[in-house]
Amino acid sequence: MTLTPNNASGRRGCWTLRCNKDAWFAQLERAALAWNPPAELRLDVEAVRGTLMEAARRRDPWLLHPCATAITDRLPQPVTAHARLAVWVGANTVDGDLGGLALGTQTWVWGHEGSFTLEPGIHRMSDIALRAGSPGHLPVPDPWGDSFAYRDEFGDLTNDAWWNRAPLSEEGEARLANDIHALLRVEHALATILPETAAWVADVTRVVVPLASPPSATFRSGTLAQLPGVVLVEVTGQPLLTLEALVHESAHLYFHLEETLEPFFVPNHGQLYNSPLRPDPRPLRGIFLAYHALGYMCALYNDWLGATGDERCTQALVDLRVARDEARATLEQAFDGLTDAGQRFLQICEEQEDESGSR
Repeated sequence: MTLTPNNASGRRGCWTLRCNKDAWFAQLERAALAWNPPAELRLDVEAVRGTLMEAARRRDPWLLHPCATAITDRLPQPVTAHARLAVWVGANTVDGDLGGLALGTQTWVWGHEGSFTLEPGIHRMSDIALRAGSPGHLPVPDPWGDSFAYRDEFGDLTNDAWWNRAPLSEEGEARLANDIHALLRVEHALATILPETAAWVADVTRVVVPLASPPSATFRSGTLAQLPGVVLVEVTGQPLLTLEALVHESAHLYFHLEETLEPFFVPNHGQLYNSPLRPDPRPLRGIFLAYHALGYMCALYNDWLGATGDERCTQALVDLRVARDEARATLEQAFDGLTDAGQRFLQICEEQEDESGSR
């Protein structure tokens, strides 16, 4: 198990933990070596591929991003996904000439500040990089799913995506603008009030997809293990719920990355368990995902209460601690269903739970 503390502040606790991303970067380096982008893009393949591989060897943080799924996803990717990856490489390359990019149609690509369009024609990669903006420290909203290729893999959440509401009415455009502004306000509040928590979120969450769920619907959010750096979150008039969802789903992204190093669960362990977060019985992995996320959610509300005195956190903490402790008890009872790696990860989670002060 390779969770390591980021102790720049000298503080111990769950927000200082950073998972080992070696498995992701190794996968990316192998995929880059085999990458043959479509000839119609007229890329300097040697230059772009070489830059990508070198960045993967250096473990450059910008590569933990959905744009990289152009070469890591199990599904064949459209031409636009390869163009998006090339642009993302160029946006993060300071030195070196990466040549040009040819586009037959208007294409949405991704930069540091979100998506933008490139017109048909041949573009110098260095010129595109100037339009890509400057790196920031907070996740970037992506309501249209422009940072990744396949937008129909999110199950029921896909129905609530803004890209399935297009074209938008004036009312829809106004609501989307309000949701994006609300999301950005939540992110900035987190960075101001709990900067360690914001840094922990941003270490794995690079893009946030706001959902267009109706206000009366059950609060919804989600991630995909195969889509790095992306969380889907419903933005409501309750900023604390949005904060909770960002932390909850970021915890899942950490779990997904850590799980790629070594399997956590004994093969063919098919028993189902009562879940503290779901009405239906869940496999052991679902219980572990819930416990891991609940620990961070408790820490968020505990720290937010301490920093702001917001009493709304008090009852949330009571409820979340009950759910967390229920999940922990289930995992301890099903300990034999975990591999050695899973048992070590559980021990780390329990130790951080005790240290975080969220008990």
